[in-house]
Amino acid sequence: MTMVITWEPSCPHAENDSLFYRLSIRDVIRNETSYYMLMNQKNHTHSHTVVAHWGGFYSIYVSTSLPGARSSRPAVCRGPVIPPPYDLTYNPVDGSFFWRRNRTLPHEILTNCSYVLYIARARNMSKASTYECAKPPLVINSLSLGIIYYAAVAIKDSHGYLSPRSQLIRVEKPLGDELVLSQSSVVGVSVSVFLVVVALIMVVGVLAVRHRRLARSFLTFANTHYDRSQGTTHITTDHNLDEDDDSPMIRGFSDDEPLVIA
Repeated sequence: MTMVITWEPSCPHAENDSLFYRLSIRDVIRNETSYYMLMNQKNHTHSHTVVAHWGGFYSIYVSTSLPGARSSRPAVCRGPVIPPPYDLTYNPVDGSFFWRRNRTLPHEILTNCSYVLYIARARNMSKASTYECAKPPLVINSLSLGIIYYAAVAIKDSHGYLSPRSQLIRVEKPLGDELVLSQSSVVGVSVSVFLVVVALIMVVGVLAVRHRRLARSFLTFANTHYDRSQGTTHITTDHNLDEDDDSPMIRGFSDDEPLVIA
């Protein structure tokens, strides 16, 4: 649980008893930086030992105490990895997640820790929602029906250090007997229903017009009669039909009169 940091002096042959080295160790997880002022050891290499934390991630810089001195390039170091949980499962019946803790988990973490569940729609876990609990199972009722999610879980100690995430699982809450429509689906269904209604209105209008014409034709036929005494036939026409108004009216005729067509 210790981290040994070594570096070489910028001027190995310079002897300056007043020279100090400034060591900066930034804890990336907790966003905290520790500073150490170390005396010149007059050696080819210098070293310093600090305590590392489970799950820690550190960025280390060193520079001399001289005015205008530049820091070294950062050295990155990780503390011991916290064993992650495993065997993450999801029960769609009650919306609960369950997992198992690693048997190699250190006792100092096990005595005071929590778990963080990550749920996202993207497989790369971007924009993941987090849910924290003391122990499994964890019930999540905010998942939408019929949507595919991805989930993973990590352990978190009392200082806020996290383990790697567990293996990713695919989660889907079944629709069951309920019908779920998205906003785009609702708009599409509404447009389809509107078009069907318009088509039905047009069909009903066409049938109504045809029925009206058929009724007038039947009325015209019913008003047509034959006069036996004069030997003529009278045909009644309806000027309200769609024929041109300039069409001549057909009147009765007899057999002894010539039929003249102009």
